[in-house]
Amino acid sequence: MLFRSEGVSRGEIEVFQISKSIEVALSGQNVDPGTEFSFKVLLKDQTGKSIPDKVSGIIKDEEQNRIFEKIVNSDESIKYEIPTNLSSGYYLVEASSGNLTITNKFYVNEKAIVKFSLENESLIVTNIGNIPYNKDIQVDLNGKPFVKKLDLGLEEEHAFFLRSEERR
Repeated sequence: MLFRSEGVSRGEIEVFQISKSIEVALSGQNVDPGTEFSFKVLLKDQTGKSIPDKVSGIIKDEEQNRIFEKIVNSDESIKYEIPTNLSSGYYLVEASSGNLTITNKFYVNEKAIVKFSLENESLIVTNIGNIPYNKDIQVDLNGKPFVKKLDLGLEEEHAFFLRSEERR
């Protein structure tokens, strides 16, 4: 006589997420000064699933100087307003969590930008871009257009005295 014994046993096993990879997604490869640049750090476990954890994002210039840094939750966008006068060139985004680190590059374009302001009876034109401003501007005074040539270096300004012919 042969006896058989069968049984079923159930148990729960919990597998903890372990950070295995890190990625950084950029909003664009080329960015204009004066615009918003954003990036997202993605932290993944051994199965490829996202891990909700703190990550750091650092933007560095070509000389490795830190120009921006922030700690956020993974999968959260990090936003940085590119200053209008930030030098054109390649910048590095470095993202890390624990001993995982990744870098990615983006490029800040050249852009000629001026700011206009009125003070007393003068028009002040200031170069706030990241390259010299060598363009003409048109000023309309009492319906009459005047073209003025500008040649402004970085952060340089020029004042134009505004005078109406009717005031003479």
